[in-house]
Amino acid sequence: MLEGSFAYENWLRPAGIGIERDAHGWFRVELRPPWWAIEYEVRSAVTNPAAVFAGGAVSSDGRHTFVVRRPNPSSAPQPAAHPPAHPGVIYASLCPPVWEREPYHLWLMLVAPAIWTNAVGPAPGPEADDLALFHDPRAECRYRWVEPTNGAGRQLLIEAPGELLIRWLPRGPHPQLIRFPPPFHRGYPMVQVRWLTETNLGGLRIPLVAELVYLTRNGLPESFSGLEPCHGYTTRVGRVSIRPARSMPLPPPPDTTVLVTDHRFWKAGVAELHYSVRNDWSAAGESLRLQHAQKVQKISLEEMVLRDLGFGKERPAPKPRAWLVRSLFIAILVLPPVWWWWNTRGRRRSHNTTP
Repeated sequence: MLEGSFAYENWLRPAGIGIERDAHGWFRVELRPPWWAIEYEVRSAVTNPAAVFAGGAVSSDGRHTFVVRRPNPSSAPQPAAHPPAHPGVIYASLCPPVWEREPYHLWLMLVAPAIWTNAVGPAPGPEADDLALFHDPRAECRYRWVEPTNGAGRQLLIEAPGELLIRWLPRGPHPQLIRFPPPFHRGYPMVQVRWLTETNLGGLRIPLVAELVYLTRNGLPESFSGLEPCHGYTTRVGRVSIRPARSMPLPPPPDTTVLVTDHRFWKAGVAELHYSVRNDWSAAGESLRLQHAQKVQKISLEEMVLRDLGFGKERPAPKPRAWLVRSLFIAILVLPPVWWWWNTRGRRRSHNTTP
């Protein structure tokens, strides 16, 4: 169990009312690879109405990532007698996506050493900022560990390949495969995590103090000439302890309704399911929800993303037994004329054969 503090700062975002340029808070991380859990609290959110969420819990059962966000009372005050429901999401991945801001960065800085144990491997791209890109191999990057040399700390690099699938809305809603200009056509770092101090816990190397820097291009994707720091995180582990293992994923907050968006069945053509859970995840059982997924209207990840961006149309829900109604309508129109024609033909034959 790791407990400590984190700080976030955005160097490019302009100052203004309602714009969140920095944040700080507290975290608790539990590691039992491949199971892990992150609990966090954004303490600066109390005085910042721009922060929609004030914390939450993210955990993994070794296959999927379960997210429960805690709304910020400063952003949308609610009467004490009617506490708001907490939004929850289930992702079909071991790593939270980049739009889960604090969980994603804390995962890279503190959980990745326990999960990404190879020197090099595939990693979700930091620019895969929607679910269609998140699960598309063409938007995938790679992670690479750089071991200490000359007294420098260990580093984790997330590197873009020479070409990458990105969704750049100024050119339209659909993803484009962009080939980067030289010398970036050979790849370049997008995220750098540097360990300043570390420790060893049960054979697992853990950073006690770490810094993360996110790099962005200084121009158009096909013609940029350099990189510049966009935002950064710092984590400081103040306490390391060994505690009894808890069940994973972590249960939702007690006596709290969680409105779940479930993305586990996207490969079956169902990009999202909606339901609620309370006190535990039993209502989110995979076999139960698979039966649910087989009965709902299918929607792909790309259709869902375009809809959420405002470029798609809401498809009407299918009407129950519509095929039966259409069949009865056709029968009412067609059968009476056919029946009349057949009877008339029969009477004519009998008249012609009469001696």
